[in-house]
Amino acid sequence: MTLTPSPVVDRVYFFEDMVPGTVNRALTVEQYLGGNGINVARTLQLAGNITRAVAPAPNPSGLELVRREGELIRTVLVSPPTRVNTVLVSSDGSTTNANRKPGLLPEAGLRSVCEATLDELRTLAGSGGSLAQDNRREPSGSSVATSPGPGARNQSMSRCQRCRTGALGYERHG
Repeated sequence: MTLTPSPVVDRVYFFEDMVPGTVNRALTVEQYLGGNGINVARTLQLAGNITRAVAPAPNPSGLELVRREGELIRTVLVSPPTRVNTVLVSSDGSTTNANRKPGLLPEAGLRSVCEATLDELRTLAGSGGSLAQDNRREPSGSSVATSPGPGARNQSMSRCQRCRTGALGYERHG
């Protein structure tokens, strides 16, 4: 279980040959929902662990990113907008990040996010009392199983093993 008080939308631009100080045209642009807690939860999930990230709801452009994550992220409605970070990736794998400074959650928003985290912990504890259930995948597979709690469906989501978190790095591939 992770708590991400300041989620971020990572907008990643991939370049063939990036030259600083000039106009560069991106080959592709991708967006990922991130933030330390979300990145940790995603990495734990990719390793086959049952986990959930709780975070304030992203801005409207980030809602589709939450849906792509399936049951991994529980959002809580609060007022501050989600920050957007820019990541520039060159074909040699080098990256340049421009990260916006996190804002502060109002006290009521922080309280709501903390309460939601406690609710998720109770739900996970009530579904067997352990987060370490045997819900692992084969290391070579690309399927990640999630267990969102009692009464919810168990869902298998296809996951690419690339650039899903800052911890794994971003790399261009076809």
